Amino acid sequence: MLTEIQKLDGTYNDIEDRMAQSIRSVYDDHGLVDREAYLDDEFGYEKILDYTNKLTPEQKELWITATDGIHDAQKAIEAYEAELAGIHGLPNEPSTLLSIPDTITHLNTNLKPAFDSLHAAYQNIFTDDGA
Repeated sequence: MLTEIQKLDGTYNDIEDRMAQSIRSVYDDHGLVDREAYLDDEFGYEKILDYTNKLTPEQKELWITATDGIHDAQKAIEAYEAELAGIHGLPNEPSTLLSIPDTITHLNTNLKPAFDSLHAAYQNIFTDDGA
């Protein structure tokens, strides 16, 4: 009854209903024989429920939009994680650790020009040229 009252006065939060519908839609493209396989496989229905139950309300909203129209659990998770990575500005592929020589090269090519520019700006600002 409380839910019905909240729906009437506009305070009902339907995120859980939309999440359940989204998760069901991931599996709606498969026959009943396939459903049994999905219950047991790596990206099975129970596993996707466990995965999505840990999401915050904001992450659930992202899940719903990122997985719209996807009918495969693995692809749905991949699409969600790609969207999440894009929001946080993280690379879509796992980063690799650089070796020491590669790290030095990376620093020289990326940081050295910035420090050189700062050095030149410092010299221009704080060096009295007698003018």
